[in-house]
Amino acid sequence: MKAFHSSYEANPLCHAMTNVLYKTNLKEASFRPSSLQNTQFQYSVDLPTLEVTDQMHSGRCWIFSALNLLREQVAKKCNLEKFELSQNYISFWDKFEKINYFLESVICLIDRPVD
Repeated sequence: MKAFHSSYEANPLCHAMTNVLYKTNLKEASFRPSSLQNTQFQYSVDLPTLEVTDQMHSGRCWIFSALNLLREQVAKKCNLEKFELSQNYISFWDKFEKINYFLESVICLIDRPVD
């Protein structure tokens, strides 16, 4: 640890990076504009698709991604331009089943001592 600390103190680049991180977050500090130069944002084939439903950082990305795939199929089959499936409905029943599993587990262990 002492060797690491000594090498850190001797390196002026480490001090500069520390100062940058005091003023900004790691994501912004590590951004390289040159990385965008090779990113292809336009493609030669455009696929007709519905807009993606945004989860807004709700932590339910698996529900949103699955329902985005399903609603695409439903909209295509029913000739709908806009269609939405309820993420809250799926989330409710997911939590309901998790609670049910927990309660069933407690019931199975009811005969065991508490310790």
